Amino acid sequence: MGCPMRGVRAVIACLLAALALSGCMHTTSPVATAQPQSDLDTMAYGQPAYYPAPAASVASSNSGGAIAALRTSFAAAPRRTYAPAQAAYAAAPMPVAYDAAYRLDAGDKLRVVVYGQEGLTNTYAIDAGGSITMPLIGSVPARGRTPAGLAAEITGKLRNGYIREPSVAVEIESYRPFFIRGKSPPPVSIPTCPI
Repeated sequence: MGCPMRGVRAVIACLLAALALSGCMHTTSPVATAQPQSDLDTMAYGQPAYYPAPAASVASSNSGGAIAALRTSFAAAPRRTYAPAQAAYAAAPMPVAYDAAYRLDAGDKLRVVVYGQEGLTNTYAIDAGGSITMPLIGSVPARGRTPAGLAAEITGKLRNGYIREPSVAVEIESYRPFFIRGKSPPPVSIPTCPI
């Protein structure tokens, strides 16, 4: 007696599912569309000129059903337009922020770029004596100078018989470690109460 009822229930469930999906079966729309699916797509990629208008795609599907009703309501809603994401990033360039008054000392690592001279462009560490050693010009004192001042010093040394018009840039690749020394606080004693 349980087997015939199970078959009837399965047939009823299949009929109900077919009726529920019948509204979806009347509309014929392609699986992949050339139109953005949400405002997030429009915000990220912009609205290219070759996309068809949303109302034209809804007007072609005038059959009933829940999908058609949703398409009609989305097409009737006003669409916001956003600038493409690339334009937003290009509008506000991020400046390089480092202290121009920073004084170099032992332990700083510098990126020295001599434009057009790959053999001289490299990363140099300021040694314990406060200088960097470069090919052609040897030791260059760096302690107490700013990066711009060191670039001017390197330019001057390279101009003296090595490169006609050198162009040098000095950037700080990593800063030297800083240690803060001081007196440690006295130990804290917790009074105990006699019981």
